[in-house]
Amino acid sequence: MEVQPEMEPTSSISLIAAVSYGIASMAMVFINKAVIMQYPHSMTVLTLQQLATSLFIHCGRRMGYTRARGIDLATAKKLLPVSIFYNANVAFALASLKGVNIPMYIAIKRLTPLAVLIAGFLFGKGKPTTQQKL
Repeated sequence: MEVQPEMEPTSSISLIAAVSYGIASMAMVFINKAVIMQYPHSMTVLTLQQLATSLFIHCGRRMGYTRARGIDLATAKKLLPVSIFYNANVAFALASLKGVNIPMYIAIKRLTPLAVLIAGFLFGKGKPTTQQKL
């Protein structure tokens, strides 16, 4: 199995990546909204999405498309708190998606980092760096 050489990102590749991310993000919101409105067990949707993501990462690693390391028990223990908080975040996002329309959900989701930066500034963390603003 041959590992792909690293490519230097060009502006066209970066644009394609950004547009692909936007399309995938929007599609995921619409699919999640449709499934949640029809299927009462939203946590099953969350679990299936995580299993599919794990499968894609595993297959990508086996086929040489990514350099993700394998996971061992020590790494899994270190990542457990992060995984729990991530799952809680996604679960709350799915629950909120059930209660609001799609444009409002997307607006709130995209403005949340701005609110966090402003709150941090107001509560004494100082002015955010330029990299944080981007």
